[in-house]
Amino acid sequence: MKALIVSSGPPEALGPIAQVYPVGALPFLGRSLIAHQLARLCEAGVREVLVAMHHAPDQLEKAIRTGTPPGLRIRTTFARTAEGPWASVREHRGFCDETTLVVMADAALLGDLAGAIAQHRATGSALTALLGDEGPTAWLVEPGLLARDPFPLEELAQGLVSGTGSHADPRHGHRVSDPVRYRRALFAGSPDGVVVDPGARIHPEARLVGPAWIGPGCRIEREAQVGPRTVLTDGVQVGRGARVEDSVVLGGTRLGLASTWRDRLVWRCGSFPLGADPADFSASDDVAPTVAEPWDEVLAAGLDWAIALFALIALAPLWLLIAFAIVLDDPGPVFFSQLRVGQDPLARRLGRLQGRVFELYKFRTMAVGAERQVDALLAENAYGASPFFKLEQDPRVTRVGRFLRATSLDELPQLLNVVLGDMRLVGCRPLPLYEAAALQEDWQRLRFACPAGITGLWQISGRSDLSAAERMVLDSYYSVTRTLWTDWGILLRTVPALLLQKGAR
Repeated sequence: MKALIVSSGPPEALGPIAQVYPVGALPFLGRSLIAHQLARLCEAGVREVLVAMHHAPDQLEKAIRTGTPPGLRIRTTFARTAEGPWASVREHRGFCDETTLVVMADAALLGDLAGAIAQHRATGSALTALLGDEGPTAWLVEPGLLARDPFPLEELAQGLVSGTGSHADPRHGHRVSDPVRYRRALFAGSPDGVVVDPGARIHPEARLVGPAWIGPGCRIEREAQVGPRTVLTDGVQVGRGARVEDSVVLGGTRLGLASTWRDRLVWRCGSFPLGADPADFSASDDVAPTVAEPWDEVLAAGLDWAIALFALIALAPLWLLIAFAIVLDDPGPVFFSQLRVGQDPLARRLGRLQGRVFELYKFRTMAVGAERQVDALLAENAYGASPFFKLEQDPRVTRVGRFLRATSLDELPQLLNVVLGDMRLVGCRPLPLYEAAALQEDWQRLRFACPAGITGLWQISGRSDLSAAERMVLDSYYSVTRTLWTDWGILLRTVPALLLQKGAR
């Protein structure tokens, strides 16, 4: 028995995704869609398959090579028309010299093909349509029907719509011709709950919410949430704190730290809403253009980098001493990292908070697991109902931690953030995610227009002695008045502020 895999036409419904994946190469349940089709055809007794491709032959040929079952003969050819599946059958009817299973290239989860073939032969039908959730996914065709000349293209096309002259079998799967159907087909083939491929790596502190499907080679970092109703295909990386819901993420895509994706189809080139017209996709919605930095910003960043690198080397012995004291006082990690929100001049980038999210490093000053106690301590917030959180006497702080905070030595590892380009020596303090999300007014958000810094106008003006409103005003004022020279003035005034320990706790 033979099979002919044909396309219904150019894959406009997949939009720009088709530039990366021809429909047969789409990842599907741990392999390509066409590999899934070939496996089902082989199980049904098919021994020879002709694949009529419309585009992207290299990707499809690779998917066929890696997914062909033993004993199955595969040939590929270009489809010269976009008039629909039966036009492709007309082109290749010489191949169909016996009972032939004509399969749509976007058909997934083909049902009981062996049973359908037996029923087709028992009824003596010339044409049997195998119906999926939204119309035909495949047909069983006898050669006599295709031998007529002229070829009955219009008659066959009308018959597919009305069901005339065909036997309908409604057990035969889904079409994946657009992103919404693609997600539906993946979930139809997976059990309820969360399905994780053995090749995926999930951090213990990541959260998976079913239904969700996580493909091979995926990596989900700490504090990330995937699901519900989410599909990660192959090699997707979900950054720390990212949240993905009701979305499909195609292979090789990395989702940034603390980014949020809801009801979208995402891949390396960008994204668009599921259910929207992919023709409306614009890469500029997601991929920000490069912005040239003014000369004084470049000079200041270079000086900060050089100073931070020198300080890292010069203070290495002090780091070792602090590390020994931390472990001796409270066994556990020496360093503490937290997602913080800093500067992003292109703050409208999809899926982000107001600024760029990065991991901020400090010496650990609290007992292990202190972050999980924040909700229980909110009532004691020294800033009241403001977005900022601070305790007058924090019970989570260790003895060494109190000394490190009073002397600001706990901030030393942020020199590494400066070297990495996440921060500058002078700027607005980067905020935890929950604090950044709570800043709703435009004047409050001005702080994200300037770099995140180790020290700043707030630090030299009283730190924790200031109210939340005063702190926000200082941050916004600094962001609109800062220059290279004011930054150096703040840096010089930081030294006496540290020695006097003004507002440090």
